[in-house]
Amino acid sequence: MKNLDVDSVISQCLLAGDLNKINSIVGRYLASQHIKSYAFTYYSFFPSSQRKLKYDFASPALLPWHRHYLDSQYEDTDQTLQWSKRALTPVYWDVHAQRRAAKTPREKRIREESIAFGIEKGIAFPIHGPENDFAVFVVHQRKGEDWFDKKQLSFHAELFPLIYHYYAAVKAQLDKNAVVEDDYHLTRREQQCLRLTAKNYVAKDIASSLNITERTVHYHMQNVNKKLGVKHKYQAVSKARELAMV
Repeated sequence: MKNLDVDSVISQCLLAGDLNKINSIVGRYLASQHIKSYAFTYYSFFPSSQRKLKYDFASPALLPWHRHYLDSQYEDTDQTLQWSKRALTPVYWDVHAQRRAAKTPREKRIREESIAFGIEKGIAFPIHGPENDFAVFVVHQRKGEDWFDKKQLSFHAELFPLIYHYYAAVKAQLDKNAVVEDDYHLTRREQQCLRLTAKNYVAKDIASSLNITERTVHYHMQNVNKKLGVKHKYQAVSKARELAMV
């Protein structure tokens, strides 16, 4: 994708019509810019411990940290996320400076854990949706990388419209998927369990993420299987992917 400009990438995203394709298009473009660690987190409203997480995606390099961040419910404590909610432009951050500025032990722990994972600095792109929804796309520079320092601010600003259109493409696909899910009468909890199962979460991890018991997770997945007309969770995930539900 080296020969594609941002406008071409935006056009491909808007025409992709599939979440996996949309993520792949943006991922290849970021890789061409030497950016390997990035994540997108989309909430139905301002994130908190009672968050309504609508969708999230992380690059393979960042996925372990991204999952740990969400499972630990760090949204409550992460001051950079709080600043992003109030910002209209990208928020630049350095994790060592964040650690020095931490006002609570939990905030300091977030930074120490991210440093241990190899994260050094990055940019958070806030996205304010039309229905009071909120999303943030974060790109990270890891230890041993130097793309952040070499690129001019004009490039960082160039990413902003791309990320807004990425959000629009993801939102359109999620809205489309919601219509399909309504056809199968999946409850909100059933949708959540199905999506996490599709991300290879086991029942224990799903229970922890949703603050429910493992028994309840199995109950919801049994209902999903019945509604989708399949025998087990693997067939449920396969059918859900065919229907673009996950």
